[in-house]
Amino acid sequence: MPEKTDEKYRNVSLRIPSNARYLKIVRSVLEAVGRMFDFQEHTIQAVLLATNEACANIINHAYKDEPNHFIYLDIYPSSERIQIELRDNGIKVAPEKIKPRELGDVRPGGLGIHLMRSLMDEVIFDQNYKPGNKLILIKKRSEKNDKHS
Repeated sequence: MPEKTDEKYRNVSLRIPSNARYLKIVRSVLEAVGRMFDFQEHTIQAVLLATNEACANIINHAYKDEPNHFIYLDIYPSSERIQIELRDNGIKVAPEKIKPRELGDVRPGGLGIHLMRSLMDEVIFDQNYKPGNKLILIKKRSEKNDKHS
């Protein structure tokens, strides 16, 4: 059972290089945090997939596959939800221009935003973050499936 500390002190922060090989670290940490806070497997897997897609988009689009940058993640687990904040210093993204491709258009890529929006309860692009981008992913605990901490 998780410690009963003030929830604002439960965050985990990561800084990883903008290289896909480091996404395994992100997935491992998210999985460990999800289990530590008694989230159900389906919730953990949704968070892993959505966060992985968000990181891949940062690498591919904000940093144009240049490996000499960093992705910053803050993970905020609580008794009610898990929130992941991702920040980068790459090319600023205009959320209104981000459109997932049609699902019937069968080809690689273009489904990251669709996956994030379908897997998470909230996907928020923080327009005020400078100099790059800030994305907030929120997955609420399912009352019927997840135990409360």
